[in-house]
Amino acid sequence: MQSGKNIRRYSERSTGYAGKAMHIQDRGEGQHCEQSPQKQLPTESSQQERVQQAEKKQQEQLEVNFAGRIKYFYQNWVKITNNKQVLTWVKGYKIPFEKSPTQTNKPPRKSIIPPRQQKYYSECIGRLLKTGAIKKVKSVRSQFLSSYFLRKKPNGHLISICPATRYGWLYTKNFEREKYVALIKNNGKKNINEEALDVMTASFSKSTLKQYNSTFAKWWVFLGGDKNKIFHPNTLDILNFLNAELKKGQKYGSLNTHRSALNFISNAGKSDIIDRFMKGVFKMKPSYPKYENIWDPLPVLVFIEKLYPLENLPLEKLTTKVVLLIALCSAQRCQTLSKIRISNIIKNEIGIDIIITDIIKTSAPKRQQPRLIFPFYKEKPQLCTASTIIHYIESTKSLRNGEDFFKPHRPANPQTISKWIKKGLNSSGINTETYTGHSTRHAASSAALRAGINISNIKVAAGWSEKSNAFLKFYNRPLSSKEFFANYVKTLKT
Repeated sequence: MQSGKNIRRYSERSTGYAGKAMHIQDRGEGQHCEQSPQKQLPTESSQQERVQQAEKKQQEQLEVNFAGRIKYFYQNWVKITNNKQVLTWVKGYKIPFEKSPTQTNKPPRKSIIPPRQQKYYSECIGRLLKTGAIKKVKSVRSQFLSSYFLRKKPNGHLISICPATRYGWLYTKNFEREKYVALIKNNGKKNINEEALDVMTASFSKSTLKQYNSTFAKWWVFLGGDKNKIFHPNTLDILNFLNAELKKGQKYGSLNTHRSALNFISNAGKSDIIDRFMKGVFKMKPSYPKYENIWDPLPVLVFIEKLYPLENLPLEKLTTKVVLLIALCSAQRCQTLSKIRISNIIKNEIGIDIIITDIIKTSAPKRQQPRLIFPFYKEKPQLCTASTIIHYIESTKSLRNGEDFFKPHRPANPQTISKWIKKGLNSSGINTETYTGHSTRHAASSAALRAGINISNIKVAAGWSEKSNAFLKFYNRPLSSKEFFANYVKTLKT
């Protein structure tokens, strides 16, 4: 007989799949694999029935691959141990709640799942229903509906639990994929503790995980849930997947994102065959830079100059002015602007310095964080970024209630700041159907180069490294003009 500690460890390993899928309804709990003996003499028909039932049960034991399957091997467990607690778990164990849950907000009836992914989730739910891991239940008054739970196992590890909701399994799978992505970065070693796992998961930004999760969902469906192929694909598997997505109308950029996501799982995508395939996709469906030319900042500066004096501006226009000035005078991303904190704004005799202490897209070890420097323009206060920021902080002081964030009411995310910039550009006469809020980064850096500012200073101000070619390759754009090159012919004397 084994010790209780070893028995528990063996039980947990054997029930690993059951722990992930959760016994929402463990049917046939406590049943034995053997039929009770018949007292009456067997007839020919009853013998055939018993033979069929025995063959059916034997087939079930051989092909059991769903949650709660361990109870079918109860007779084998009896040979291993006589521990009543362990044998009770083998028959079926329902995870108890620490206290009765109360339903405060019911999940919305309207599906929050994108239509293009609903087929995938329906297939997953259908598979769980077919294997018996879950079953449909009727609505009751005391029911509790939720999309996601986490609970610790006896050994302290977290497990994913999928309640009986329409798309609850979706969130469980998303969680598992994110954990696996972090584990892959450790060369596939899965015997790491939860604290190390949390640190590894933090190495990926939320936006990256969200973008790659779309790829993982499609990848999961493409391989039919075969975990061996999903986590250990070969080059041909990845090539066939990319080709299938190409047939669905995916463009070069989307396919390149799929490839990058799968590179986290396996190095099979880093091959000459995949490189050749992607070059062929570019030839068939070429991808070009978003902007061929850029708008002139002059009309925007004229619009900003009219928003004066500052004391007479309503909060909405004052916010638009300060955001446009910071964006044009720093050439920084909207994400950087959203990380500005009051405590990091330093006023001096020359102007103000803003140090960004939060992690942003360009943050990296041994790389300096962005530092935004805005001098005072005493000769033209209408366009003075420094004085506008100081006035804005004082005007919104009562709205922030002592909080450290820069925006009024609550911190503004990059998307909100982009909308404010876009609204200001639209008021300035810029075509916002073509240009987004991020285009200020192109316009400001390109205008600075035309004005004679050294390219090294432009890279430092905008957050590019000295060796980076991002500015010259993607951001330096000529002004949109109606002057055509061929017009020089008119000036020639024949």
